[in-house]
Amino acid sequence: MSDDAMSSHSNHSNSSDSNSMRSDDDASMRSDDSDDIEPWVDLYNGKEMILTPFQDFAATLFRFQLVWAVENKEGTQTRHVLCHRRQGATPPGRQAFVPLLLDHFGEVARDGCFFTRLGIDAVAGRAAEEIYEAPMATCWFQQRPHDKLSIINWRPTSDIVRKLTNTVPGTVPSDVDTSMLFRNRNGIPQLKLRWQGFPGETTAGDLPIYNEHGIQQIPASLNTFPFAQGFHAGFTFNMHHDGDTDSHTVYANLLRIVRA
Repeated sequence: MSDDAMSSHSNHSNSSDSNSMRSDDDASMRSDDSDDIEPWVDLYNGKEMILTPFQDFAATLFRFQLVWAVENKEGTQTRHVLCHRRQGATPPGRQAFVPLLLDHFGEVARDGCFFTRLGIDAVAGRAAEEIYEAPMATCWFQQRPHDKLSIINWRPTSDIVRKLTNTVPGTVPSDVDTSMLFRNRNGIPQLKLRWQGFPGETTAGDLPIYNEHGIQQIPASLNTFPFAQGFHAGFTFNMHHDGDTDSHTVYANLLRIVRA
């Protein structure tokens, strides 16, 4: 499935804090979506998120009750966000489903990087209307090769992806497409970060990449991109369900990436 086939939104998010934990047992990891009312979530206007380090995702499964809440549905196409189902009564002005915000430290790989002012439009040849409706940028994020802590934190990546596929209801892990999320390149695990803006936004003006001082700094080209530099990436786990083919694709929806 191509990036263009999935609809995700990005860039406007406030997060609260909170650290993670819920079940490491594969049989208990499937999200419970058995409620009579389909779970919905507003990712960008909600007042809170649960922040958890990526490498602690397995521990998150012990503490939180995970569910794939619906963010958007158009015909047979549905976009979900991985959330915690709040236990008990929902406080006034809050959502019953709280999105997980994953934080990960690494660097951007040179291969397949479209994190510039042109985004993927540098190569995709998309129509002007499509660019207006869905500006998009992607890159592959990886461990820092000479940073021992980074290498340790990236070591469980493939296992985390496997555990993530176990949370998708009504499927077996092999049925879930992870090609838009994970690959192993020359023994190095990589995650694909995907940003898609709202209609009218642009990669040149709204791509959420910031320098170490918190100032938005969008590279004009790959020649000016700070490769081999450390970044903190904040993203949600999203899932696209194609009702026509009953296929499920998981991916990392980037909210911001900040130079360390």
